[in-house]
Amino acid sequence: MANLKEIAAKTGFSLSTVSLVLRGEGSNRSIPMETQNLIYEAAKELNYRPNLSARKLRSNSDRHTIAVFWANDFRASLVFRLIQGFQTYMNETKSDYDVVIRPYEPGKLSDYAHPNVILSYFGIIFCNTSQEDFDYLKSIPMITPSVLYNRKSENISCVFVDDEALGRASAERILAKGIKESVIVMPQKKYQYVMTRVDSFRSVFENAGGKCTLCEPDDYTSVAAYNAIKNMDWGKKKKGLFCVGDTLLFGILLYFGEAGLNINELAEIVTIGGDLQMLPAFPVRASMIKIPLEEMGYNCLSLLEKEIVDSTCPKTQINLPFDFIDV
Repeated sequence: MANLKEIAAKTGFSLSTVSLVLRGEGSNRSIPMETQNLIYEAAKELNYRPNLSARKLRSNSDRHTIAVFWANDFRASLVFRLIQGFQTYMNETKSDYDVVIRPYEPGKLSDYAHPNVILSYFGIIFCNTSQEDFDYLKSIPMITPSVLYNRKSENISCVFVDDEALGRASAERILAKGIKESVIVMPQKKYQYVMTRVDSFRSVFENAGGKCTLCEPDDYTSVAAYNAIKNMDWGKKKKGLFCVGDTLLFGILLYFGEAGLNINELAEIVTIGGDLQMLPAFPVRASMIKIPLEEMGYNCLSLLEKEIVDSTCPKTQINLPFDFIDV
């Protein structure tokens, strides 16, 4: 693992300049961004990792602060389940971290997580990254211990569910009921993981001789799903209904109820989510795929701590299973 002198020698910049940049103080000291980027790139090439013990002493603190970058969209409320996983891990291992939630706009992570910002934390967990965000993370030197939530990567340790397997299992569940026509509820704004699930569902369903129809709400709210489904001619034949989020399902249930339609007779429902408290309030039979958010939070923090303790530890991928819950 490289030290500051090796990075200074490679870049031609002074040791003090390299030190300032890799402590996240480059912009405060008016060091040109071009210079900072060259130093970051050299640090990445030389596999440099900051001395976290020394940073701890400089901060005169016994606590480690980690940042969780979480998208400020319809998934915002789910972060609390992730935090429950963090808390369980810290209780079991007697670890003690300060956790900072850093909201960001999907697709614009680069505006919120510049290397200067990343270097100011002992560790980072990146969540809900779009393809643009994922590409950004691959392009920068990741010299702070980091973990990806629900994305698969060879370069950063990660915890995820298999989106392709999720879509496949959902299609097989509906096909097992003898149903050959399905409606897929997927909003117009498409995230990579959602598209992977839907593409997998569609491939399995259509390869089995089934037909899929897209219902595309304007966004991921129940109101948008309500407005989208009421414009469809559902017909009298029972169909599969695959919702990429349980919030969307609530809007659809509302429409069926108002229209006087018995959704249990007209739809075999599979939905992704985890709001098991709300769904029983509706007179509906459904299979809900519970994403193990608490377990994902637990494992994210576990991987992050391993990298904080040992910067040379290998990158790890953890694929967690998902469950079907019939309600």
